[in-house]
Amino acid sequence: MPSLKQLLLLLSTSWLSNCFSNSTPPDPNTLPSAGPTCFDTAKTLDEYTFCNWKHVVLPEAWTSQSYAAAQPTPDQREAWSIAVASLLNTDKNCTSIVLPHALKDIYHIVELTEPSNQSFCIFSEIYRGNNGTDHNYKKGWGLLVVPSTREAVSRFVHLSAPFPQASINSTEQATAVFKGIGAKSLYISGRNHRTFMQPSTCIMSTSNTTYYKTDAAHDNNELFLDTSIQIMNWQKVNGGCAAASCAYIEVLGKAESSCKDDEVFISAGIDNGSGWYTRHQDYPGRRIRDNLAKKYPKWKFSLPSDSTCDFVGTKDIIGRMLNGVNVSRVCTQDASPGNTKGEFVQLEESPTMRQSKYHQVWIDVLRESFTPVCADGMDVDEINMCIE
Repeated sequence: MPSLKQLLLLLSTSWLSNCFSNSTPPDPNTLPSAGPTCFDTAKTLDEYTFCNWKHVVLPEAWTSQSYAAAQPTPDQREAWSIAVASLLNTDKNCTSIVLPHALKDIYHIVELTEPSNQSFCIFSEIYRGNNGTDHNYKKGWGLLVVPSTREAVSRFVHLSAPFPQASINSTEQATAVFKGIGAKSLYISGRNHRTFMQPSTCIMSTSNTTYYKTDAAHDNNELFLDTSIQIMNWQKVNGGCAAASCAYIEVLGKAESSCKDDEVFISAGIDNGSGWYTRHQDYPGRRIRDNLAKKYPKWKFSLPSDSTCDFVGTKDIIGRMLNGVNVSRVCTQDASPGNTKGEFVQLEESPTMRQSKYHQVWIDVLRESFTPVCADGMDVDEINMCIE
């Protein structure tokens, strides 16, 4: 005779499975979270963006079918742009922003107030937990953060980390700098550039470099472009991007062996064939270079005018757009030196300069490189930040 324990085991593994074997499995996208996630327990923006990094879709994770399923529909792309525009206009109204229906159950907007009382409005993908084997986002469209109030913005600097996995520690650095300088926005990609290993039809690959469909900076079907369009539009409406106080900065990483003489290589998205970098003396990238050199005079921080490094970002479609190329032509047309103002800044950093011990250095350098743009009635304190 089987024991009671054995009978219960048989019931749980045989009888119950037979009863439910023909039922339709529930849609995981409609299930509640399996329990608190690292997003739920995050107390600081650093913890929140690190949680985002943990769920960035990994390399080679998608087939043609899963890539197609993760891509936004035309309605979702339109809704995305509406949501980004709403977020950029946040001023004490983060929790009242209503997302378009096309983003329902996919994205949400949350407000996070740190113990320091810094408060941020965050547009991020809803992550519901998993069965322990798949930590990837379902969509991976990225995360956008802005300060919750206009008073919390000290500079119209827009930061991004388009390669959060490949550029190791770029998420942590971009987050620290965003908070530390009072920047206006922070975008972090939700996919690895090699998540779907199909070459992009936007930027054509070469014998040395393959650009993939999930490459945020080189494919026009990635939502980094849509996000950047809305950020650029917002900046135009709010006084334009003045060189002294505004820039669009991509935080990237290079290998130690790549351009090994340069600790940081800084470009504006064009090469120096026209002499642009030597003709212009005051633009964001140059000020950043000069201020880094003051901190570490024995290290090399370079522009295309004083280095042979070829990481000049000429194929970066965000840089092309910011340098005057029409959005419809960013896949095929290089930026013109005549239209380039230096608003776009690409930081190719060594592993050393992405370490956490240099976060405060970056904060100090960018505070020194951009003048504050304070809300009405506010002053500038001794560390170059806006205060009431």
